[in-house]
Amino acid sequence: FPYTTLFRSLVYVMEILRQGGRFSLPDVQWPGTAYAVAEGRVRIPLWQVKGLGERFLEAWERARARGPFQGWQDFVGRTEPDPSDAGLLARAGALDGFFPNRHEAVWRAGQVRRPTRRGGRGSRTGDLFSETETVTADSFAGMGPEQMAAEEAELLGFPVTQSPLELWLSGLDRSNTVPVRELGRYVGREMQIAGIQVCHRLHRTLKGELMKFVSIADETGMAETVLFPDAYRNYGWELSRHRAARLRVLVEWDDTRSGLSLTVTEARVN
Repeated sequence: FPYTTLFRSLVYVMEILRQGGRFSLPDVQWPGTAYAVAEGRVRIPLWQVKGLGERFLEAWERARARGPFQGWQDFVGRTEPDPSDAGLLARAGALDGFFPNRHEAVWRAGQVRRPTRRGGRGSRTGDLFSETETVTADSFAGMGPEQMAAEEAELLGFPVTQSPLELWLSGLDRSNTVPVRELGRYVGREMQIAGIQVCHRLHRTLKGELMKFVSIADETGMAETVLFPDAYRNYGWELSRHRAARLRVLVEWDDTRSGLSLTVTEARVN
């Protein structure tokens, strides 16, 4: 399953957000190489940007250790990013500090070209920017919030400038669903819940059949649901291909009667 690591991290992300915490986008100006709390926010390190090359990350770390970048051209000159790395940084919001809007950051990153090597080892030459017509900041329209959030989610695992719930639940019908926090009021009944999937765990029964545990988060909390073999055969594959889900669950007490057991009887992803 391609999103296993992502789903595991979302458990922590959603809990931080539920407790009122906030995240800061990666920033090439921030020298940290690990998650850290600064100014009341959890800072996402640059290495979290999916697809960045190790060569660039090493060059960036060395350059940033010598001091902040004085601007976009100084950053490119000192780190010499490949065009693909520059594009990933722009789309993830890591270049936002250099430009008035992300659309311009993406465009400027697209003008970076790979330096050419000549002569001895380590010798590089050639303009790091393509020759293009002169443009000004006024030439760029702002990138819409949903587009920015979708790019962040693709590259960071979750959106930062928009709530994950707002982004991923926007197309899901949530009518006649109950909040996760209120499920305890409906023991013995089948109810519908809607949320984003934050954790998946596959398991085999004693007969060797596959079943799946899926944790669902909404604005009120998280709950673990279980798809027994029949439900897993019917809905497991479709659930694995989407972030959001609407589930019909049978609400029962677990064996210890200290928590709830939520058995999935039906699932929808749109």
